Amino acid sequence: MDAYERGGVSQSSLARQFGVAKSFVQKLLDQKRLTGSIAPKKRSQQTPPKLNEEQSNNIAPVAHQEKRCDASGTM
Repeated sequence: MDAYERGGVSQSSLARQFGVAKSFVQKLLDQKRLTGSIAPKKRSQQTPPKLNEEQSNNIAPVAHQEKRCDASGTM
């Protein structure tokens, strides 16, 4: 990013060099202009779990049992 800001490299060449889309480079440059950093943004909240506590408790013994079986299904 510093090379781009000094004028030594184009956005396209940066994208090619890192194997990303030019739009991703543009997004990072916009983020750096706004925040002063290209560090990942902090998430405001975690994604809620797909299973509730009761469902988790019900599936845990089954998952544990399957883990103990080999590929043929025997213990």
